[in-house]
Amino acid sequence: ELGARYITLCHWANNDICDAATDPAGPEHNGLSEFGKQVVAEMNRLGMMVDISHVSDKTVLDVLEMSTAPIIASHSSARAVYDHPRNLPDELLIKIAEKGGVVQATIEYVKAHASYERPELPTVAEFVDHIVHIVNVAGIDHVGIGSDFDGVGDSLPTGLKDVSQYPNLIYALLKKGYSESDIEKVCSGNVFRVWKKVAEAWHAG
Repeated sequence: ELGARYITLCHWANNDICDAATDPAGPEHNGLSEFGKQVVAEMNRLGMMVDISHVSDKTVLDVLEMSTAPIIASHSSARAVYDHPRNLPDELLIKIAEKGGVVQATIEYVKAHASYERPELPTVAEFVDHIVHIVNVAGIDHVGIGSDFDGVGDSLPTGLKDVSQYPNLIYALLKKGYSESDIEKVCSGNVFRVWKKVAEAWHAG
């Protein structure tokens, strides 16, 4: 009723809903808990988007099996480009796309806490590598941008520190050969499509 349109099911640690990708204790529920299954069902009923960023791979599979609407990853990148449990493997990119969902590559996670792992910061080009990979695996209709600008402090890519520098990203995508209509999908069209599809359940109810 207050306008919340999606819920991210967990953060860095497991919770009562599901297992996280990064909890040092390992899985607690083997994916979604029984309560988590109720949460997903209720979100579907209310027309709220289910966000699987931060969750474990098994949780993603459980959500895909349960959800009657497309899902989103609000800020997750491609594990094939950078191997970290917070990023999604190709098989999950494909499955999310098959259900009509969107994976919003995250600027914050181009390299996992890159400043701690190497002296130089990541680049716009490295972020674009994630978008290109997700497009190649899942299709242009299933990728977006999830900046998470407030999530990592000083480790953001050079030339992509805040929304004022988005033209650098658009230019990089144009240089890769993407059309303006493709870029519009990446910037907003795809996630708005899912938002509308998910909301149909609420309006129908």
